[in-house]
Amino acid sequence: MIYAILAAALVAVDQIVKYLVMTSIGFGEHVPLIPYILDLTYVTNTGAAFSIFSEHTWALALVSLVMSVLLALARDQLGIKESPPDSNRVLYNTWYYGQEVSGGAYPWCMAFVQWVFHQTGAPLPARTASCSALMRAAQKKGAWVTEDFRPGDVVVYDFSGKKGAPVHCGIVERVAKTGVTAIEGNTSAGNDANGGQVQRRER
Repeated sequence: MIYAILAAALVAVDQIVKYLVMTSIGFGEHVPLIPYILDLTYVTNTGAAFSIFSEHTWALALVSLVMSVLLALARDQLGIKESPPDSNRVLYNTWYYGQEVSGGAYPWCMAFVQWVFHQTGAPLPARTASCSALMRAAQKKGAWVTEDFRPGDVVVYDFSGKKGAPVHCGIVERVAKTGVTAIEGNTSAGNDANGGQVQRRER
């Protein structure tokens, strides 16, 4: 609930700033904030990139709100560990399977992703604990991409580099030219795909 309140507050601040600009600055007008260094110019773009969805700005606002809540919730899980170590006994598995489970048959990177999306009401292509199954479901629904990642995307990894079956996954937090920063369950610096902790990883 705190994440929804925070995201709603950020959206409210954004709308207030936009209102102040629209009512105080003429369209195309420049207002110096720091002379010769920083100016504020009133311009508009009624959609996303190249003004797409210009007739549906409410949809863009809704998607942004959901992704903000989702990433805030994922960040709040950072540092959570399975207990005892090497057991796969963790709250995300308990939620997914409906009972406490442990042992090598229950890796939980996908259970973590499923839990975060479920808590925020964001849909995924399939309810599964398998990275491969989610990949196939996304491909079937036309939601699979191999480039142009965005924050909030689910990313799956094949660490072998041989285009084999995916073995790990996470939620994209940031995108850079060199790769992505993701929040991942069941990972660590010592073991990418079975590290027993929620961590932020650079990939």
